[in-house]
Amino acid sequence: MSNTRILREFDLNTFTPKGSSVKSKLPLLVDELKRIFSLENLEKDPSLVFSMNPDLWIPLDLIAHLEPIISITKDKRLLRAALKEANLEYDAEMECVRARVEIPRTTLIIRDVDCHEGLMMILGEFDYKNIDHEGKTWLISFGNEEETIKAALTLREKGLKTAVQSTNTYVHLLTKANNFINEIADLPYFKLLNQTVNAFSGRTYTFNEVLEIFSNHKLAMPPTMKLLSGMYSVIRETPIQQLKQKCNNS
Repeated sequence: MSNTRILREFDLNTFTPKGSSVKSKLPLLVDELKRIFSLENLEKDPSLVFSMNPDLWIPLDLIAHLEPIISITKDKRLLRAALKEANLEYDAEMECVRARVEIPRTTLIIRDVDCHEGLMMILGEFDYKNIDHEGKTWLISFGNEEETIKAALTLREKGLKTAVQSTNTYVHLLTKANNFINEIADLPYFKLLNQTVNAFSGRTYTFNEVLEIFSNHKLAMPPTMKLLSGMYSVIRETPIQQLKQKCNNS
């Protein structure tokens, strides 16, 4: 039996937290893991999303270096024990972890429709975000699942062949993360940072380049950064590039 397998069985089956301080840390870890891997947090934490592979796996080493996790424990055995309690998925070696997230269904697929004008008349009362088509098949995106379902029911009443579909989870999270970054990049702090960097280098850095500067040089997280909900893990002790490819072949 491999050492990795022994470690896994030890952590999940025989590891028993001892001492009041250690026992009190397990529920704290479980709550923090649930929060980190919640859809609400993933949609606004680009660092985590950009560290995922297309199957949503994230290196456990990366999670272990997040500021909220380190503040509770640096013991990987305890962290691995908390994974099971938090109802997260993990690989056989417990080196990668992913969330069990359900993405809202926000896309309508409508088939066998020739007339664009007729479809637009029906959809006029709904707040759709985007519409596209290929031949007689139409794809319509909405801002939330409730509006999507309402539109689907209305279209079905009109006799149209309509299906409600979720966006690919990875694509959804990437889109949300990029949107969140664009919003953050408009904040005064980052505009000031860009001006400061530009004064030294003679050019303006993009937001992603600023993140890379902090990550690669292990610079301290600016106080303003800590106030931004969901952004705590963008800057951390372990550089992103050292961990980014770890689960690509999982």
